Amino acid sequence: MNPAMSHATIAALWSAVAASFSALAAVVAMLIQRRNLLEAVRPEFVLVGWGRLPRGDGDAAHKVITIQSIKNVGRGAALHVQLDSMYMIDHRPVAVLSTKRLNSRAERVSRTRR
Repeated sequence: MNPAMSHATIAALWSAVAASFSALAAVVAMLIQRRNLLEAVRPEFVLVGWGRLPRGDGDAAHKVITIQSIKNVGRGAALHVQLDSMYMIDHRPVAVLSTKRLNSRAERVSRTRR
């Protein structure tokens, strides 16, 4: 076997190895950048002062979930947030409360926290 040919083959092999690791580094960098982008625009809600309180007596006894305030501690704006309340038994709604729309105050809290 020609020694010059083997050096060229080895050089081509190492070139292919380097190209493979370069492609792997590019994919890892792309995944990191994508995750950072998602973190930068995602709202995160914190329920402040929530609790579960018993209400009613006898057959009318039930528990009520109370929330003092909802804060957006994420970096993204919380737009078009709606709270729906429903209690289901056997796949049928037993109690349905009205839908509550949150105003854009959650967006302002997010902007002031940055």
